Amino acid sequence: MKNIHRGEKIDGYFNIVDNFHLHYDYRVNLSAMGLLCEMLGQKDDWDFYVSELLNHIANGEKGLRTAMKELISLGYLHREKSPRRGGDGSYKGYRWIVYERPDLNPHYNYEKEMPEDLKEHIKRVYY
Repeated sequence: MKNIHRGEKIDGYFNIVDNFHLHYDYRVNLSAMGLLCEMLGQKDDWDFYVSELLNHIANGEKGLRTAMKELISLGYLHREKSPRRGGDGSYKGYRWIVYERPDLNPHYNYEKEMPEDLKEHIKRVYY
């Protein structure tokens, strides 16, 4: 008997994501996992804004920011000052860069921060 019932996969209307954060990275909580899936579901050149992400989640701004901080600390998300500037020359927000796995993030100290069992899994599967 089936326990999972899936709908028809309509071309261009579903996403394929790496299983690492879904099944293997036990450090990621469910809220951060959902946010990461939402972000990975966008086009590669998508610009992320907190105000826009709030339209897609039910956790509210505090929950969103908590999930974003977790993704940053685990190496899935990086934040840098946006190259876009306001009329007064000040920075206009942040650029959010999403990584499907922490080992892809050059700003994350993978060798120091990643638990050994997860590093071994990544080496075995991806390299």
